[in-house]
Amino acid sequence: MYRIRFRPQDKNDLTWAGEALIDAEEFQPVSVFTHLSRKIPFFVRTMLGTNLPGIGFNVEYRRFDEGVWFPVSFGTEFRLRAVFFINRDITISLANSGFERAKVNSKILQYEPTQ
Repeated sequence: MYRIRFRPQDKNDLTWAGEALIDAEEFQPVSVFTHLSRKIPFFVRTMLGTNLPGIGFNVEYRRFDEGVWFPVSFGTEFRLRAVFFINRDITISLANSGFERAKVNSKILQYEPTQ
């Protein structure tokens, strides 16, 4: 298993940072965890009363067949503070299940016009 940490090259960018666990044999992600690369700007937090502390997500992947990986769970939990009076804890947990690989046999026939 490989662990890859990522963050924006420019420390002033407000984007995702985190880490991914990668399967050593198939080089596919097994787990990805993210968070914001830095805090919401001070002006937005103080003057607009808006913040998203703890925002990020976690995605888990599972191998279903050779070379076939699907996300099986997604989750996040964070606090939403908006315009001074909205203050909510938000939790999302999703699970994917029932995956099946479709196997299809097809044949291309050449069309021969009748005269």
